[in-house]
Amino acid sequence: QPYGVVWGPDGKLYVSENDGTIERFTDSNHDGVADSRETFVSGICNFCFPFSIQGMAFDANGDLLLGAAGGDVYNNVFLRITSAGAISVEASGIRNPTDI
Repeated sequence: QPYGVVWGPDGKLYVSENDGTIERFTDSNHDGVADSRETFVSGICNFCFPFSIQGMAFDANGDLLLGAAGGDVYNNVFLRITSAGAISVEASGIRNPTDI
């Protein structure tokens, strides 16, 4: 089930799911319909419901920033995910960071 959606600087659509994955959709021929779907990153949580990963944004470097709440792997944190998929904790101890 999708929770958060953001357009990336690469023109791709990033969608967070309640299973802790972020999918990346590409519209190669620019007809408004996604031609491919791939997992950008997984393992943020095994089951993030009810808070999940709702708010996502890209910074000037092209890194994806998001809040993860209610999870069992990363819980109540703000994360940075590089274009290569490396995950780092930017802030912790934040109660239910569902938007950024």
